[in-house]
Amino acid sequence: MGFQRSPAIAFCAILNNQRSELTMSNVESIEKQILALSADDLALFRQWFAEFDAELWDRQFERDVHSGKLDSLAEKALKHHAEGKTAKL
Repeated sequence: MGFQRSPAIAFCAILNNQRSELTMSNVESIEKQILALSADDLALFRQWFAEFDAELWDRQFERDVHSGKLDSLAEKALKHHAEGKTAKL
């Protein structure tokens, strides 16, 4: 039995090799590879991609917080809360 890379690792390799110029033909190639995955490999890929995407989102959110980009929104939310304009979730 030979070594097989997981779909997530294969996807990372594709992105790393083509990161500088991800063109439509590259995206189409990735789409075709994803469509060819078995149900089990697709489940693994989906789990990996969800974690990958969440990590990217978290990093961007942290950058936005540290840069002050969200300060005005936070101030507005706190003001609305102090004025009783918020509801319990």
